[in-house]
Amino acid sequence: MKMPKIRFKANDNTDYPDWNDNNLGELGSFYGGLSGKSKEDFVGGNCRYITYKNVYLNTFATPCSNDLVKIKPSEHQNKVKKFDVLFTQSSETFEEVGLSSIYLYDDEPYLNSFCKGFRFRNLDHICPEFIGYQLRSNKVRHAIMLMGQGISRINLRTEFLCKLTLSLPTLAEQHKIADLLLGVDAIIEKQQTEVATWEQYKKGLAQKLFDQEVRFKADDGSDFPAWKRVRIGDLGCFIGGLTFKKTDTIDSAGLAVLTATNIGSDGSLNYKSEVQFVDKVAKPHQYLMPNDIVICKSNGSQHLVGKAAKYDGGYSGPNGITVGAFCGIFRSSCPIIPFWFQSDDYKDLIKNSRQGEKGSLSNIKGSDIENHYATLPTSQEEQRKIAECLDAINDVIALAKDELEKWRELKKGLLQQLFV
Repeated sequence: MKMPKIRFKANDNTDYPDWNDNNLGELGSFYGGLSGKSKEDFVGGNCRYITYKNVYLNTFATPCSNDLVKIKPSEHQNKVKKFDVLFTQSSETFEEVGLSSIYLYDDEPYLNSFCKGFRFRNLDHICPEFIGYQLRSNKVRHAIMLMGQGISRINLRTEFLCKLTLSLPTLAEQHKIADLLLGVDAIIEKQQTEVATWEQYKKGLAQKLFDQEVRFKADDGSDFPAWKRVRIGDLGCFIGGLTFKKTDTIDSAGLAVLTATNIGSDGSLNYKSEVQFVDKVAKPHQYLMPNDIVICKSNGSQHLVGKAAKYDGGYSGPNGITVGAFCGIFRSSCPIIPFWFQSDDYKDLIKNSRQGEKGSLSNIKGSDIENHYATLPTSQEEQRKIAECLDAINDVIALAKDELEKWRELKKGLLQQLFV
């Protein structure tokens, strides 16, 4: 039998026994989530339940204090018990079907209608935390994906999931593997908190700076001139994105094209999301330059329209880089413009200018941005001081994110090598 690449030793330094294969159906039984519920039952509820999203997102489901459903005393509905395994039973893609979560609490909530639960018959030889990580490992996830059925909606049948094979080491080795991964998760959670804290601090400080609650002084200690209302188009120009056909797309080595998926809500560009490549040449002014602002100007999801992020030159693609037709570029030499695109003033502009009904393509015009008037500093020195301050915080955030990504990659590697 194949063993994992990383093995622990027993406390006396001897080898643990080989792992044993077990079908999930041999270890316990499945039960369904809530049944017979309507939309009205989830308004003003009296009992807590675990949502689909909670199972989907978390290796270990979180307590559900704010998620309530109406349950009558006479109803028979299944409750989730401590150490139960929860599975999503349907999804839009094979990659997302059958995602699992372990419940580690004693409170016995209910389970949403689109998930199923699994309860071990005997926990004497089972470490639930080990099972939680194992069910999210590559081999097990691949096996579950192969069980999915459907076209527009992927479903997971219980009789298939019962046949899922889990390789189990001794209880002692299970605990050692789980303890290692729980320790890594604790560091990841701490690092996530650090990133979120810095991002919140930057957001608050930037707003205070643009609201003029906080003002810099000149190097000689004097006050800078009063801010004035200025047309954004007088500080730069809006440039439309590249139009191309589906037949123009290639796998790599072409012109890199950024889309809305590459724009982060924190004002940064994510090049790890899928970058499209096209066999086409853009107009000279359409190629991105450092400090350009990439803007989503049209999208089927209203909340994505207006998302903006600064291009820092960190990725240029094999043959240059531009944006797609549903995006645009705002080019300016004013150092605080990138931060204005993260301000409440800009967000209000997008909210008031966005066009299109819900469910249809929504958009924002480049002219709406150019013709907007904002109150901004007139002194280039004050502009520079504001930009340098916020850039310094961005550097701290970038370092914290890099550290977070290293721990995430470490965990990914461990999940590949600790399980078979």
